[in-house]
Amino acid sequence: MSGSLSALLRALHEAHQRVHLLHKEIEESQRAVRRLEQQLAEREKQLRQLQEEIRQLKVTLHDREVTEKQLHEKVTRWQQQILGASTAREYQALQSQIENARIQLHALEDEMLELMDKLERRQQELPEREKLVSETRAELHRLEEQRRQRLEAIQDRLTQARADVARFEAELPPELRETYQRLVRQEPKEALAPVEHGSCMGCFTETTLQMLQDLRLNRPVVCKSCGRILYLIETS
Repeated sequence: MSGSLSALLRALHEAHQRVHLLHKEIEESQRAVRRLEQQLAEREKQLRQLQEEIRQLKVTLHDREVTEKQLHEKVTRWQQQILGASTAREYQALQSQIENARIQLHALEDEMLELMDKLERRQQELPEREKLVSETRAELHRLEEQRRQRLEAIQDRLTQARADVARFEAELPPELRETYQRLVRQEPKEALAPVEHGSCMGCFTETTLQMLQDLRLNRPVVCKSCGRILYLIETS
Protein backbone atom coordinates (compact mmCIF):
# COMPACT_ATOMS: atom_id res chain seq x y z
CA MET A 1 0.00 0.00 0.00
CA SER A 2 1.23 3.49 -0.78
CA GLY A 3 1.56 6.13 1.95
CA SER A 4 3.41 6.50 5.25
CA LEU A 5 5.01 3.74 7.29
CA SER A 6 2.59 4.50 10.15
CA ALA A 7 -0.37 3.98 7.82
CA LEU A 8 1.06 0.61 6.75
CA LEU A 9 1.73 -0.49 10.32
CA ARG A 10 -1.69 0.64 11.45
CA ALA A 11 -3.34 -1.34 8.66
CA LEU A 12 -1.20 -4.39 9.54
CA HIS A 13 -2.05 -4.06 13.23
CA GLU A 14 -5.78 -3.80 12.46
CA ALA A 15 -5.57 -6.89 10.25
CA HIS A 16 -3.90 -8.84 13.08
CA GLN A 17 -6.61 -7.68 15.47
CA ARG A 18 -9.32 -8.82 13.05
CA VAL A 19 -7.68 -12.27 12.87
CA HIS A 20 -7.52 -12.40 16.67
CA LEU A 21 -11.17 -11.37 17.11
CA LEU A 22 -12.35 -13.88 14.52
CA HIS A 23 -10.44 -16.64 16.29
CA LYS A 24 -12.11 -15.57 19.53
CA GLU A 25 -15.52 -15.80 17.85
CA ILE A 26 -14.72 -19.34 16.72
CA GLU A 27 -13.50 -20.32 20.19
CA GLU A 28 -16.56 -18.81 21.88
CA SER A 29 -18.90 -20.69 19.56
CA GLN A 30 -17.00 -23.89 20.38
CA ARG A 31 -17.29 -23.17 24.12
CA ALA A 32 -21.05 -22.54 23.78
CA VAL A 33 -21.50 -25.91 22.07
CA ARG A 34 -19.33 -27.67 24.68
CA ARG A 35 -21.32 -26.09 27.53
CA LEU A 36 -24.57 -27.32 26.03
CA GLU A 37 -23.06 -30.76 25.34
CA GLN A 38 -22.05 -30.98 29.00
CA GLN A 39 -25.52 -29.87 30.08
CA LEU A 40 -27.09 -32.51 27.85
CA ALA A 41 -24.74 -35.19 29.17
CA GLU A 42 -25.67 -34.28 32.76
CA ARG A 43 -29.39 -34.31 32.01
CA GLU A 44 -29.10 -37.66 30.21
CA LYS A 45 -27.23 -39.01 33.22
CA GLN A 46 -29.98 -37.80 35.55
CA LEU A 47 -32.60 -39.39 33.30
CA ARG A 48 -30.74 -42.72 33.29
CA GLN A 49 -30.45 -42.57 37.07
CA LEU A 50 -34.18 -41.93 37.40
CA GLN A 51 -34.99 -44.77 35.00
CA GLU A 52 -32.71 -47.09 36.96
CA GLU A 53 -34.29 -46.03 40.25
CA ILE A 54 -37.75 -46.76 38.82
CA ARG A 55 -36.56 -50.17 37.62
CA GLN A 56 -35.08 -50.98 41.03
CA LEU A 57 -38.26 -49.87 42.79
CA LYS A 58 -40.34 -52.13 40.56
CA VAL A 59 -38.00 -55.07 41.23
CA THR A 60 -38.10 -54.45 44.97
CA LEU A 61 -41.87 -54.05 44.96
CA HIS A 62 -42.25 -57.29 43.01
CA ASP A 63 -40.01 -59.08 45.53
CA ARG A 64 -42.13 -57.77 48.39
CA GLU A 65 -45.32 -58.88 46.64
CA VAL A 66 -43.89 -62.38 46.24
CA THR A 67 -42.91 -62.42 49.92
CA GLU A 68 -46.38 -61.18 50.90
CA LYS A 69 -48.03 -63.93 48.86
CA GLN A 70 -45.79 -66.57 50.44
CA LEU A 71 -46.57 -65.33 53.94
CA HIS A 72 -50.32 -65.37 53.25
CA GLU A 73 -50.02 -68.92 51.95
CA LYS A 74 -48.13 -69.94 55.10
CA VAL A 75 -50.72 -68.32 57.36
CA THR A 76 -53.51 -70.14 55.51
CA ARG A 77 -51.66 -73.45 55.80
CA TRP A 78 -50.92 -72.95 59.51
CA GLN A 79 -54.53 -71.99 60.17
CA GLN A 80 -55.59 -75.26 58.61
CA GLN A 81 -52.96 -77.16 60.57
CA ILE A 82 -53.97 -75.57 63.87
CA LEU A 83 -57.42 -77.09 63.53
CA GLY A 84 -55.86 -80.53 63.60
CA ALA A 85 -53.30 -79.86 66.33
CA SER A 86 -53.13 -82.89 68.60
CA THR A 87 -51.24 -81.26 71.50
CA ALA A 88 -51.21 -77.92 73.27
CA ARG A 89 -47.53 -77.52 72.42
CA GLU A 90 -48.21 -78.03 68.70
CA TYR A 91 -51.15 -75.62 68.88
CA GLN A 92 -49.04 -72.97 70.63
CA ALA A 93 -46.21 -73.33 68.10
CA LEU A 94 -48.57 -72.86 65.16
CA GLN A 95 -50.29 -69.93 66.84
CA SER A 96 -46.91 -68.29 67.43
CA GLN A 97 -45.93 -68.76 63.78
CA ILE A 98 -49.21 -67.21 62.64
CA GLU A 99 -48.74 -64.20 64.91
CA ASN A 100 -45.16 -63.67 63.76
CA ALA A 101 -46.25 -63.95 60.13
CA ARG A 102 -48.99 -61.36 60.68
CA ILE A 103 -46.47 -58.98 62.26
CA GLN A 104 -44.22 -59.49 59.22
CA LEU A 105 -47.18 -58.92 56.88
CA HIS A 106 -48.10 -55.70 58.64
CA ALA A 107 -44.52 -54.37 58.31
CA LEU A 108 -44.38 -55.61 54.73
CA GLU A 109 -47.62 -53.85 53.80
CA ASP A 110 -46.30 -50.59 55.26
CA GLU A 111 -43.07 -50.97 53.29
CA MET A 112 -44.97 -51.76 50.08
CA LEU A 113 -47.15 -48.67 50.52
CA GLU A 114 -44.01 -46.54 50.85
CA LEU A 115 -42.47 -48.21 47.80
CA MET A 116 -45.63 -47.68 45.73
CA ASP A 117 -45.80 -44.03 46.80
CA LYS A 118 -42.15 -43.47 45.92
CA LEU A 119 -42.55 -45.31 42.60
CA GLU A 120 -45.55 -43.18 41.70
CA ARG A 121 -43.66 -39.97 42.46
CA ARG A 122 -40.63 -41.06 40.43
CA GLN A 123 -42.83 -42.09 37.51
CA GLN A 124 -44.47 -38.67 37.61
CA GLU A 125 -41.00 -37.07 37.32
CA LEU A 126 -40.09 -39.18 34.29
CA PRO A 127 -42.04 -37.32 31.53
CA GLU A 128 -40.58 -33.96 32.61
CA ARG A 129 -37.03 -35.37 32.64
CA GLU A 130 -37.54 -36.94 29.22
CA LYS A 131 -38.93 -33.66 27.89
CA LEU A 132 -35.95 -31.75 29.28
CA VAL A 133 -33.49 -34.10 27.58
CA SER A 134 -35.41 -33.92 24.31
CA GLU A 135 -35.51 -30.11 24.40
CA THR A 136 -31.79 -29.90 25.21
CA ARG A 137 -30.96 -32.21 22.30
CA ALA A 138 -33.04 -30.05 19.98
CA GLU A 139 -31.38 -26.90 21.33
CA LEU A 140 -27.94 -28.44 20.79
CA HIS A 141 -28.87 -29.36 17.22
CA ARG A 142 -30.03 -25.78 16.55
CA LEU A 143 -26.86 -24.34 18.10
CA GLU A 144 -24.63 -26.63 16.05
CA GLU A 145 -26.45 -25.62 12.86
CA GLN A 146 -26.16 -21.92 13.78
CA ARG A 147 -22.48 -22.44 14.53
CA ARG A 148 -21.93 -24.16 11.19
CA GLN A 149 -23.52 -21.27 9.30
CA ARG A 150 -21.67 -18.72 11.42
CA LEU A 151 -18.34 -20.45 10.88
CA GLU A 152 -18.82 -20.31 7.12
CA ALA A 153 -19.19 -16.53 7.31
CA ILE A 154 -16.31 -16.19 9.81
CA GLN A 155 -14.05 -18.34 7.67
CA ASP A 156 -14.54 -16.01 4.69
CA ARG A 157 -13.66 -13.00 6.85
CA LEU A 158 -10.72 -14.84 8.39
CA THR A 159 -9.34 -15.73 4.96
CA GLN A 160 -9.58 -12.07 3.94
CA ALA A 161 -7.95 -10.84 7.17
CA ARG A 162 -5.05 -13.29 6.78
CA ALA A 163 -4.63 -12.21 3.17
CA ASP A 164 -4.48 -8.57 4.35
CA VAL A 165 -1.83 -9.50 6.94
CA ALA A 166 0.29 -11.22 4.27
CA ARG A 167 -0.10 -8.31 1.86
CA PHE A 168 0.89 -5.69 4.45
CA GLU A 169 3.78 -7.84 5.74
CA ALA A 170 5.20 -7.97 2.23
CA GLU A 171 5.43 -4.15 2.26
CA LEU A 172 7.39 -3.90 5.52
CA PRO A 173 10.79 -2.25 5.18
CA PRO A 174 13.68 -4.75 5.39
CA GLU A 175 15.09 -3.19 8.58
CA LEU A 176 11.83 -3.96 10.43
CA ARG A 177 11.23 -7.51 9.28
CA GLU A 178 13.47 -9.36 11.73
CA THR A 179 12.05 -7.49 14.74
CA TYR A 180 8.53 -7.92 13.43
CA GLN A 181 8.93 -11.68 12.85
CA ARG A 182 10.30 -12.15 16.35
CA LEU A 183 7.40 -10.24 17.92
CA VAL A 184 4.69 -11.77 15.79
CA ARG A 185 5.81 -15.29 16.71
CA GLN A 186 5.06 -14.46 20.36
CA GLU A 187 1.66 -12.78 19.93
CA PRO A 188 0.68 -11.35 16.53
CA LYS A 189 -1.79 -8.74 17.79
CA GLU A 190 0.75 -7.47 20.35
CA ALA A 191 3.60 -6.97 17.88
CA LEU A 192 2.59 -3.39 17.12
CA ALA A 193 1.16 -0.48 19.08
CA PRO A 194 -0.09 3.00 18.23
CA VAL A 195 1.31 6.17 19.75
CA GLU A 196 -1.29 8.54 21.11
CA HIS A 197 -0.69 11.72 23.07
CA GLY A 198 3.02 10.96 23.09
CA SER A 199 2.71 7.50 24.70
CA CYS A 200 2.92 3.89 23.54
CA MET A 201 -0.58 2.46 23.81
CA GLY A 202 0.83 -1.02 24.38
CA CYS A 203 2.51 -0.26 27.72
CA PHE A 204 1.53 3.44 28.21
CA THR A 205 5.15 4.51 28.44
CA GLU A 206 5.89 8.04 27.24
CA THR A 207 7.91 8.26 24.04
CA THR A 208 10.81 10.63 23.55
CA LEU A 209 10.74 13.64 21.24
CA GLN A 210 13.31 11.91 19.05
CA MET A 211 11.06 8.82 18.71
CA LEU A 212 8.14 11.02 17.70
CA GLN A 213 10.31 12.83 15.20
CA ASP A 214 11.50 9.53 13.71
CA LEU A 215 7.90 8.33 13.40
CA ARG A 216 6.92 11.49 11.56
CA LEU A 217 9.88 10.96 9.22
CA ASN A 218 8.67 7.38 8.40
CA ARG A 219 11.54 5.78 10.30
CA PRO A 220 11.02 2.45 12.12
CA VAL A 221 10.64 2.96 15.88
CA VAL A 222 10.43 0.34 18.63
CA CYS A 223 9.14 1.09 22.12
CA LYS A 224 12.07 1.11 24.55
CA SER A 225 9.87 -0.31 27.31
CA CYS A 226 7.71 -3.10 25.78
CA GLY A 227 9.54 -3.66 22.50
CA ARG A 228 6.49 -3.18 20.27
CA ILE A 229 6.84 -1.61 16.84
CA LEU A 230 5.24 1.82 17.03
CA TYR A 231 3.15 3.81 14.60
CA LEU A 232 1.34 7.12 14.69
CA ILE A 233 -2.43 7.33 14.77
CA GLU A 234 -2.23 10.77 13.13
CA THR A 235 -0.42 10.32 9.85
CA SER A 236 -0.89 13.76 8.39
